[in-house]
Amino acid sequence: MSQSSALHDNDRKDTAMKAVKVEVDMKVMTALKYQDIPKFNRGNIIPLTMFLKKKYKSGGTFDRLKARLVANGNFEYPESLLDTYSPKVNPISVMTVLNVTAANGNFLSAYDI
Repeated sequence: MSQSSALHDNDRKDTAMKAVKVEVDMKVMTALKYQDIPKFNRGNIIPLTMFLKKKYKSGGTFDRLKARLVANGNFEYPESLLDTYSPKVNPISVMTVLNVTAANGNFLSAYDI
């Protein structure tokens, strides 16, 4: 759900405003005025997009809106990036490890860092 559509929906407007405020107040960035950025750096500004996602309770009823502010990474220069990737886990591998662990009566721990 786009920010503008959430703010134009009278039923969700207050919820959307609260979600956006929570996301912006996370203190993960510092706001700058455009005129305070040196002219030679203004061409390196990466646009941001705010989107909202509807979250539902386990029973299927609406719970809240969750806002996310993300950088449009497609505007980055490819040569400025090193090795960036997001590895995915093969579900067959996960099930195999779980089955072998259970069959041997072992314990298993998983960490997401």
